[in-house]
Amino acid sequence: MEPIRNDVDPAAVETIPQLAAARVALTPAAPFGLVHTERGWREISWGEFGDEVERVAGGLASLGIGNGDCVSVLGWTRPEWCVADIAIQRVGAACVGVYPTLTAEQIAFILSDARCKAVIVEDEEQLAKVEAFRSRLAFLEHTIVWNQPPQDGSDVLAWGAIGGPSIRDRSQPQAPAIIVYTSGTTGEPKGAVLTHANLIALLRGGASAGDVRFGDVTMAYLPMAHAAEHVLSFYSRVRFGSVGAFARSIDTVIDDAREVRPTYFGAVPRIFEKIHQRIHQGLAQAPFPRRALARASFAIGRTRASAQRSGRSVPLWVRALHPIADRLVLAKIRGIFGGRVRYAVSGAAPISTEILEFFHGCGLLILEGYGCTEICGLSHINRIDDYRFGSVGKPLEDVECRIADDGEILLRAPFVFAGYHDRPGETRAAIDAEGWLHTGDIGEVDSDGFLHITDRKKNLLKTAGGKYIAPTPIEQAIRSEDPLIGQVFVEAEGRPFVTALITLDPAEAPADTFDEQERPTAQTRTRLARAVARANVALARYERVRRFAVVAGEFRLEDDEITPTLKLRRHRIRERYGEILDALYEDPNAGFEPHEG
Repeated sequence: MEPIRNDVDPAAVETIPQLAAARVALTPAAPFGLVHTERGWREISWGEFGDEVERVAGGLASLGIGNGDCVSVLGWTRPEWCVADIAIQRVGAACVGVYPTLTAEQIAFILSDARCKAVIVEDEEQLAKVEAFRSRLAFLEHTIVWNQPPQDGSDVLAWGAIGGPSIRDRSQPQAPAIIVYTSGTTGEPKGAVLTHANLIALLRGGASAGDVRFGDVTMAYLPMAHAAEHVLSFYSRVRFGSVGAFARSIDTVIDDAREVRPTYFGAVPRIFEKIHQRIHQGLAQAPFPRRALARASFAIGRTRASAQRSGRSVPLWVRALHPIADRLVLAKIRGIFGGRVRYAVSGAAPISTEILEFFHGCGLLILEGYGCTEICGLSHINRIDDYRFGSVGKPLEDVECRIADDGEILLRAPFVFAGYHDRPGETRAAIDAEGWLHTGDIGEVDSDGFLHITDRKKNLLKTAGGKYIAPTPIEQAIRSEDPLIGQVFVEAEGRPFVTALITLDPAEAPADTFDEQERPTAQTRTRLARAVARANVALARYERVRRFAVVAGEFRLEDDEITPTLKLRRHRIRERYGEILDALYEDPNAGFEPHEG
């Protein structure tokens, strides 16, 4: 049976509020989202969503917010975030998303840099961050809080109390719709300005890239301050009429998925890695008959999926045994995600081919994609009927891609951003005179047109022997070997060999992980040494980690060691852990060496 189509045609609209209004008019009774309550999951219709947008837009207009202004939203992903976004744009202003994990000083920098006239915050915790540096925010006139009732005598407004008469849509195609602040791994965050024309062009050009249907259900849980959730998830739901199930928290997303049973699922690689690790860790402790059944079923599924990918016929014995393996084992793996997922999407970081092949063998196809904030979040993606594991797919129909002489990926499309807010020099450095966006990523295009990413250009490390090393794939390989491993930092710049710093995942670390002096126990050292040795097997000799140290605690956002999207700030980690890194090269007794024993 053909899927029901109730798409909004992006060619018929020019701005995001027009897109949203068209969706509300087309399917007012259909579900916009699902939210968890004490009585279970409650449905919110597109009509209810539209009414809230009207109310909030009227309230913002009554506060004097309009064309050319910026309004920030500071909170976790929830229906109110989506309402605020469209309402802000409806009055002609730009929406500036802010990660709720940022510190007060980092938040103040963004609000000041964007000259935000108002800020909408989630709760008292986020309000306190804004108030901590309130004296710096000369442009800020209004603060609105979601989770707070009206208070007499307070200049802080309650979300439920703002409102005003309905206003006409003031959004303009060439005006900024959203400003997305990049992670700033090497310096201050920059505000990437995405216009309505940019976003609508992406929705037009990306329409054929995925299999999104009216009424599809997906989990909404990644931060809306990131282009992936804001643009690719939310605006796609508006475009196609799919349903966002708003997870209770990022920690409960898998439990929530079992309940709402999404039909497609987007995630960062770490979620798939963790599930993969826990499956195999659980099997290692299972009785032999159960372990043998699972391994045999995985082998059957893997053989079947491999044949399908290569276009070969599936062996007769696999066709005979697969229904049994699926019923007893493989369907239970898919059940982790609710059991209805047609396909999943992974992005923001590399994911290992091993994990892609494992889940495909279980009947779950994970498609990798690629993009950056400066191109509205997406330029390449694998398709259900045209994919290659280890690549990030082929370009969207309106995207031109070429590889510069130094390996940098260059992109050109109608949805390349308008520039960095108030940073013309950095805008010129990002977009050349011919309109090519210099992504800063290194990659290559294979003979069939699939793009393969190596690493960030600025991340490449040059050893003392002159070898160039991409650290991210090495870090990902080590991290995927054991759920105990939280973060990995690889070093080799100007050094004779590769070393690593490893942090432990606090949710996975047993009580006896460290001794009284906060040193890893012998059992922990052995476990990590084996994990690093396993990761080394697939690496070139000069890429292999020769020595590593275990760092107590984690690399933290509060210490400026990671970005809100969990990318490593390499220069900050080098500064803070310089003595430990030096010792790994100078002291033969420092750190630990990988081994299989």
